[in-house]
Amino acid sequence: YRPAGTHDGYGVTGAGIPATGYAFTNDVPPGKTGHSLTFIGNTAIAITNSSTLDGGYMDTFDAGLTSMTVMTWAKGWPGGGWDPFVSKWGESGLGWQLRRNGGSNPTWTVRGTGGVEDMWAGDLSMGNDGQWHHYAGTFTFDGVTGVRNLYVDGVLRATQAEVASYVGSDMSHLTIGGRDNGGNNFGNYFTGGRIYGVRIYNVALSEAQINSFRLSPVTPTFT
Repeated sequence: YRPAGTHDGYGVTGAGIPATGYAFTNDVPPGKTGHSLTFIGNTAIAITNSSTLDGGYMDTFDAGLTSMTVMTWAKGWPGGGWDPFVSKWGESGLGWQLRRNGGSNPTWTVRGTGGVEDMWAGDLSMGNDGQWHHYAGTFTFDGVTGVRNLYVDGVLRATQAEVASYVGSDMSHLTIGGRDNGGNNFGNYFTGGRIYGVRIYNVALSEAQINSFRLSPVTPTFT
């Protein structure tokens, strides 16, 4: 969708200060290959050209997204309540976050839809069990109605109807392992956690499609 190198990741801490508090490890989800990303200290990964504050900004993750899927593997648990695995701001009525809630429940937060913005996986209290888990949030809105779904380990755990499209946050970076709170002000870090296979689509994938990614050693392509 965009040329290679358009949206690269780089370590950040605090007010956008470059950071190296991350490492690659061969600890990956069962059946997978390659490397996962381990976060060490207060560091997140920002994605280049995903904020209007970047000189080469592209609207890949913002403009016209009436449908989307955000998914990732994660091992560990964000240290603070409401901290994300992956985010595009997702506060004050703007953006989204795939995260934990104030307890130990996976949560799919989408702002501005008119529904319950913080939708979590019922009583699925996972905490930090030291295992890899797969989280996926989908959203679609056809101009009249919509639906939002949250899948945990390939199982639909929460769903709700939506009455409006979500409100984007083009001034905040797409961030892995943290959140850009605006103005390159990063925080809410996934300290000590591991992330693998972050993928974002501009369509709402089905449960079968999500599981084809989750279970296959070869990454499938969806259109």
